[in-house]
Amino acid sequence: MLADQFLFLTVVLSFVGFLAFLLVTLVRHRHQQAILRVQRELQTRLLDKVDSREGLRSFLESPSSHALVEALRHRPDEAYSRILSATVVGSALSVGGAALIALRLYLGWTETRWMGGPEVVSILAFILLTCGAALLVSAFVAYRLSRSWGLIKKHDEP
Repeated sequence: MLADQFLFLTVVLSFVGFLAFLLVTLVRHRHQQAILRVQRELQTRLLDKVDSREGLRSFLESPSSHALVEALRHRPDEAYSRILSATVVGSALSVGGAALIALRLYLGWTETRWMGGPEVVSILAFILLTCGAALLVSAFVAYRLSRSWGLIKKHDEP
């Protein structure tokens, strides 16, 4: 009976976690789309206001255009925060998987038998470790690509 309760609890918590992940992803996506829509409208309005080549040149040389371009530029801290969040979640999943492996070893050493126990724990440990390792690898690749593309700088660069 304990194994069935454990399995049910695991499935329910996994489903709730998946729904929370979907909700957070949807909210972030909608927020990013709103920002992009506002930026596009602002750029369209600015281009509509400029009626000649000289007007465009004077606008581009003005301090206000430099401030506007700086405000619309991609911030390096966004790349850092995304990489850091993937690293944190990947580390947490990996530690959870390692804890389940320790539980599996404990169940094997004490020869504790409960219906589906060691097999369920092994499967969950494998899933958690795989997801954690995948997130850590993706964070590493994202960091390397962001550095090579100039989105983030090395610590010794100004």
